[in-house]
Amino acid sequence: MNPVVVKFGGSSFRKVESYRSVCEIITERLRARRTRLVVVVSAMYGHTDRLLAAARSLSPEVSGEASDLLLTAGETISAALLKIALDQSGVRATVLNAYRLGILSDSNFTQAAIRSVDANG
Repeated sequence: MNPVVVKFGGSSFRKVESYRSVCEIITERLRARRTRLVVVVSAMYGHTDRLLAAARSLSPEVSGEASDLLLTAGETISAALLKIALDQSGVRATVLNAYRLGILSDSNFTQAAIRSVDANG
C-alpha cells in the first residue's frame, strides 16, 4: 500500500487550535482511504517571518547556515504540535526530519541539494 502525501502550509495553522482541525482532516482521510499518510507541515502562520525578523534584529546579514537552522525550528514546532493533537485523538504518528530519515545534503545553505539518503537512518 503506497502512502498518500499531504501538505499543510502555514495558513493551515493560524492559531494553536488549528492543529485540532488539521488532526480532524487527517483522521477523516485515514478512515476514508484506509491508507497510510505522509503529512508534511510548515511553520505556523507568521512564525517564519517572526523568526527571520528576530535574526535580522541581531544582524542585518544572517548566514545561510544560521537561517536554515532557524527556519527548521518553525517546522519542528509545528510537527510536534500536530503530533500532540494526533496522539490526543488516538492517531499514531511519528515525527521525522531529514536527520532521522538519513538525508544528507551539500553545504549550499538555503538551496542545498540532497547528496545521499541512508534508509537505515
